[in-house]
Amino acid sequence: MRIKPIRDVRIRSKLILLGVICFFGMFILGKESVSTALKIKEAGDEMSGVWMNAVIAAEELNTATSDYRIRESRHAVTTDPKLMQSLEQELEAIRTDIEQKFLDYYELPTRQEDQEIIKKAEEAWKEYLEYSEQLIDTSKGNDREKATVMMMGRSQELFNQASGLFLDAVAHDKRVVQIHQSQSDELYQRTLYVKYWVIGLVSLFMGGLILYLIHTIEKPVEELLDGARRVTNGNLDVRLTWQSGDELGTLTDAMNQLIQRLELIVKDETRMFRETASEDYYVKSACEQAYRGDFAPILYGFASLQSRLRATKQRREETEAAMQTELTNQKEEMSKLRGKLKNKKNRQG
Repeated sequence: MRIKPIRDVRIRSKLILLGVICFFGMFILGKESVSTALKIKEAGDEMSGVWMNAVIAAEELNTATSDYRIRESRHAVTTDPKLMQSLEQELEAIRTDIEQKFLDYYELPTRQEDQEIIKKAEEAWKEYLEYSEQLIDTSKGNDREKATVMMMGRSQELFNQASGLFLDAVAHDKRVVQIHQSQSDELYQRTLYVKYWVIGLVSLFMGGLILYLIHTIEKPVEELLDGARRVTNGNLDVRLTWQSGDELGTLTDAMNQLIQRLELIVKDETRMFRETASEDYYVKSACEQAYRGDFAPILYGFASLQSRLRATKQRREETEAAMQTELTNQKEEMSKLRGKLKNKKNRQG
């Protein structure tokens, strides 16, 4: 099967081909972008829906225990019974809130190692609370010195242990977040890489095809315009040289046929007018097939002109013959008249 060269493909087909290539390239780019974006979204959802929640939960636990520690410290140094009672209520509320936060954390779909860190932190926190109850009882007995020693000693040690485990959980969860963030960045870079290559290749092909289309359209159009301009100025020796199998090639062939037909008609008319000027009123066209369509009235008009000229010539010849006969008759009458005058003179003499 012989494949047509691209210059012989119809312009409509060329433009359709360009559109199909653009659509195909954009489809590949879009498909890859959507696929990669979904992966990025999944990684982002996992990061934000699990690990970021775990980070937040661990930080909230650490914040809540710090709040407890602050109020416990105030209870240990205050001597105001009302303030002590208010602080004890707040401490109870914070303990309840911390218990709920532990339960909430365990419901998160985190890894086993994260759960183990939080469990150790919970055990350390319970141990701290047991000692905290002793500290509160000592504070309620107004033994400020012992309460302060307990606060700065064993209580601080147990709190630091629990707080350190909370911070470890936060740090571990953040590392997991960073890992997922790195994966998301890698997927994003891959998306950019694929996009750049596909866009570059599609753009390169599109640019080349567009430049070729511009060349295959601009050059014959310029030649057609130049040829039409020269024909308008009366030059019928023009012949267009562009050859292709598309619409422009067909238009070029039609233009050449039109110019050739006009040239035949002009030459034929020139010859017939020249012969007619020589009083040959029976001259015929040498290319009657060229007078088709709207050119036919030209030949019909010329034939009508010839018929009228022949009639005029005939009337002129008849008139000349009549005048010649009249002149001959007049000459004969004059001759007779002169003869009579001569005879009359002779008789008188």
